[in-house]
Amino acid sequence: MRPNPPGRGSSWTRAVGAMVLFALGTGTAPATDWPTLAGGPRRLFFNPAETQITAANVASLRVKWRFPAGAAITASPSVATVDLPGEGPTQVVFFPSWDHTMYAVRLYDGSEVWRFPVPDYPGGSFPDVAAIDVSVVGGIPRAFFASEQYLYAVDARTGAEIWRFAAGTGCLDPPGLCGFAGERHEIESSPVVAEGKVFFGMDTNDTVGGKGGFYAVDAVDGRLVWFFDLESGMTCRPDPGDDIRRYDGYHSEAELGLPSGFFATRAGCDHPRTPNGCALLWSSAAYDASRSRVFIASGNCDTDLDPATLRPPPPMPPYDEAIFAVGTDGTPAGRWRPREVDTEDLDFGAAPNLFTLDVDGTPRDVVGVGGKDGTYYVIDRDGTNVRNGVAWNDADPSELPYWRTNVVPGGPTGGIIATASVDEASKRIYFSTAPGTDVFNPQHPTVHALDLTTGAIVWDNAAETTADASFAPTSAIPGVVFIGAAQIGNMRVYSTATGARLATIPVTNLLAAAPAVVDGHLLIGGGVGEQGPDPTDDADIVSRIPQDLTAFCVPGSLACDADHDGSDFPDDCDDHDPARHPGAREIPDDGIDQDCDGFDASSHDPCLQGGSAHQDQRDLAAVGTAMEAACPCAAFDGTPGRERKAYRRCVRDAIRAARNAGTLRAVCKPLLHQSTCGRPGSVVCCAERLATGARKCKAVDADRCVGTAAVTRSVEGGLTS
Repeated sequence: MRPNPPGRGSSWTRAVGAMVLFALGTGTAPATDWPTLAGGPRRLFFNPAETQITAANVASLRVKWRFPAGAAITASPSVATVDLPGEGPTQVVFFPSWDHTMYAVRLYDGSEVWRFPVPDYPGGSFPDVAAIDVSVVGGIPRAFFASEQYLYAVDARTGAEIWRFAAGTGCLDPPGLCGFAGERHEIESSPVVAEGKVFFGMDTNDTVGGKGGFYAVDAVDGRLVWFFDLESGMTCRPDPGDDIRRYDGYHSEAELGLPSGFFATRAGCDHPRTPNGCALLWSSAAYDASRSRVFIASGNCDTDLDPATLRPPPPMPPYDEAIFAVGTDGTPAGRWRPREVDTEDLDFGAAPNLFTLDVDGTPRDVVGVGGKDGTYYVIDRDGTNVRNGVAWNDADPSELPYWRTNVVPGGPTGGIIATASVDEASKRIYFSTAPGTDVFNPQHPTVHALDLTTGAIVWDNAAETTADASFAPTSAIPGVVFIGAAQIGNMRVYSTATGARLATIPVTNLLAAAPAVVDGHLLIGGGVGEQGPDPTDDADIVSRIPQDLTAFCVPGSLACDADHDGSDFPDDCDDHDPARHPGAREIPDDGIDQDCDGFDASSHDPCLQGGSAHQDQRDLAAVGTAMEAACPCAAFDGTPGRERKAYRRCVRDAIRAARNAGTLRAVCKPLLHQSTCGRPGSVVCCAERLATGARKCKAVDADRCVGTAAVTRSVEGGLTS
């Protein structure tokens, strides 16, 4: 089960300790896309294609944009290129918030494309925590979105709903079973789409009176394809003509709206329906295309020997608290777990990592995952350790792992709760550990790098004085690993080679999310919490605080300055056109705002007015610099040969050159009369007629700058040449 928050004596510890982040993992992806949890179905949380952000410049990351949501954002965002109506191919960021909304925003500037709101069904402690999977199904780019008990398929271009599936009764009225004291199903597992199906797990939040399970739903129309029951290892398969859109492992046929006799007449659907089978699945599945299998890791609810409770007695059901594989057709392939009896709540919550390692000179495909016991395990994806012959379904499979590495004691709120990052090229695995029972004094060290082949600890942060722990998954790129923080909302950045701290990036006041690092952008949401029946509870209150999705980029990079014109977004009003930026020359009457001041210049603009104002200012400053270089104003002191006329003759060439080059408008030439050069004791005096408001400035003797009843006069300071 998930870490149970401590008592209300510590609101901070309760709010943060409750945040078990829901198994975010990732595989490789193109530099421009990160379309599913952790970037790919192998859940490696590593982007080898990222080149704009590096170990050398990561400390200079700056905020590019922020997009506000109404509550916590704890899922890792997904990025996919979508052909938007009227726009064409556009990089879009998809993410959910605990305000029960999926958002789609443009990666370029954070502007909203659409939003998809859903109802808030009571009973979900961790709503809207699963990452979005964006896949093309039936020729349509679809965003698959889990919110509490429902999985939705939405048109990624428009936000229009295509279908929905309920992992339970659907919280309908009747039967209206949802609530913190009733049906508490919620999908915290991020979906993965493969072979025309959507795979995901369902959790029951460690409550007696519920049972989780693992689902395959038709990606085209949302019908149940099969349901895997962890309590028995049986797979329920509806008949081809069935249209099942609500299902779980323990409710009755009537409550689920199923045909009478469904359980008895459909293959595998007569599995045990005890309402305390547990089978918690808050991990996310990884997909192995070469074997047509999905790998997933499970949790287990409390067990006891007291017959007066509904809690099941030990040992655990066969697929609880296990690493297991299921064929994409629903056939179980094998399972392994480190213990048969658990009285300490040592769930698996992280998503499995699928990678390849060298075993005595032969490459072997393996699955690796960390547990709340503080140990990372690696086993063969074919289910047999080729060194010793131990198989995962043996009577004693304890020696199945190629290696296991324990880094901290672990426990209900400790150990490796969230998904690791795997760098196959460098043969490294990176992860953080959760704090344990005391968020301010975490189990130490809290950041780890393991050798992928042997499991040896390559480096950790044992020497770090600010050794914050983390509930967040780890994300990495070549040379850089990103780690969350449980005490404060900073993203910590480490060197993958040495473990040296490279940077600390402020994100928000509380942080439990994992970043997506794609195409020069680091994208991350903020917030933590746990929702419950008590609206005055600290963790519930914290979860509802509005948070932002923040995009970071490196100044001068393509992400910050896409057209390399020297101006970074958002100061550059068109970062795809190098002819448009704050320093660009404004061209009158062309309908384009070249200098990004919000106005288009007109040839009829008076000098220093209208859309030409900024361009005139720049032109006059440039001409003034040229005039001062050729004819220093201080040299024209009014003595013979150094009077105003001499000064005007001297600067004539500079003015003529600017006019001929088109860098000084004729309408601005009269400003020459404002010059005080060669006129000692003169000032620039601006006269304004009270009747008309007309205003004119020129250089005059200081004693002449005096107002009258019809005209006000004032000295304009700072003007000389």
